[in-house]
Amino acid sequence: MCNIVITDFVLQHREDDVRQLALQASRYPEVDMPYVLDQIAGWKRAKEKVPRWAACKDIIYPPHLNMEQCSSQATAEYKQQLVATILGEQRKMMTLVDLTGGWGVDFSFLAQEFGKAVYVERNEHLCRLARHNMPLLGLSDAVVVNDDSTKYLVGLQDDMQRFFFIDPARRDVQGRKVAGLEACTPDVLQLFDRMMLLSTGVMMKLSPMLDWHEAIRQLREATSQAVSFDVHILSVHNECKELLLVAMHHQHPLTVTCVNDGETFSYHAEEEKPSVVRYCNAEQLQDYRFLYAPNASLMKAGCFPELCAKYDLEMADANSHLFLSHEMISAFPGRQFEILAISSLNKREVKQTLKDVDQANVAVRNFPMTAVELRKRLRLRDGGNSYIFATTIRRKHLLFLCRPVS
Repeated sequence: MCNIVITDFVLQHREDDVRQLALQASRYPEVDMPYVLDQIAGWKRAKEKVPRWAACKDIIYPPHLNMEQCSSQATAEYKQQLVATILGEQRKMMTLVDLTGGWGVDFSFLAQEFGKAVYVERNEHLCRLARHNMPLLGLSDAVVVNDDSTKYLVGLQDDMQRFFFIDPARRDVQGRKVAGLEACTPDVLQLFDRMMLLSTGVMMKLSPMLDWHEAIRQLREATSQAVSFDVHILSVHNECKELLLVAMHHQHPLTVTCVNDGETFSYHAEEEKPSVVRYCNAEQLQDYRFLYAPNASLMKAGCFPELCAKYDLEMADANSHLFLSHEMISAFPGRQFEILAISSLNKREVKQTLKDVDQANVAVRNFPMTAVELRKRLRLRDGGNSYIFATTIRRKHLLFLCRPVS
């Protein structure tokens, strides 16, 4: 797909600034500069996002848009471990079918767990890339099919030794991002019943902005088969990246798993018997010694009652998304802080509380000012080792001066 001159040129210049290199295109008439720029930009993104791919010098990268939605290595490895867990040893006798192959990052990790793997992609150029790249990644036996996923499903027979993966495109015809199942391409709701009919299960990678409660409701309505779901919310460095829905035929309670780097929190979502949130005693705030800020996956799940029950915590207020305790809970999946002082917005009280503080990280939760506005009002520089959480408890605006627990 590329000659040795271009390959060597990319290797020699891949640390260069692509914008500067583009301006120097006339100096290299023998080089297909648009292609070279795509390769260098792709390698730079892969180096950060998928280092295993970047370490393979002969990988060919697609244009920017195709890489934008692809998984990071961390989330791809999570999915790889997940299929190993849910399918067990039988996966080695099963066939993975990735209905939306794309750049192939998820496929390259998932396929390692199966006896056979099929990459389906309607874009002919991406199929050519897959045929080139997959053998370089140790997947010489991968089957690459250039076809529309809907048409491909029509030709398949029932096979409980098959497992589907689907990552629908989340942009409309104008290129704008979309989140709902019905707006994705292909239409997962349209395909879901047939996918379940033809397999032992389906893993769906969806927008982290999607309401997973609504998505599961829609999927249940889209099939007459008995299906159980699990939800996995994946964050990397406290930024919510992916929502995974796993649908299987065997019946089990709906489990939600929240992941952020090395932190994992799982719970059974009991829709019929919702847990009750425990709130702090607003009259005795001075008795609380520790404050907790949930990670991004927990925030997405909204599992505040479950956090209270699991860790014996009390929520500061209904919309604060902060938790308090009298004793340190080191296992809490999120940031943990020691409370140094609590202040109202009374000028004299604020002055006394912050008398030794001229720099702080400011965060607001259910508060009438932004973090920037509050920091300006408090005349503080950004950063440092002090943290101020501004929130509202029982209609009273309060500042929690804290320091992180190491």
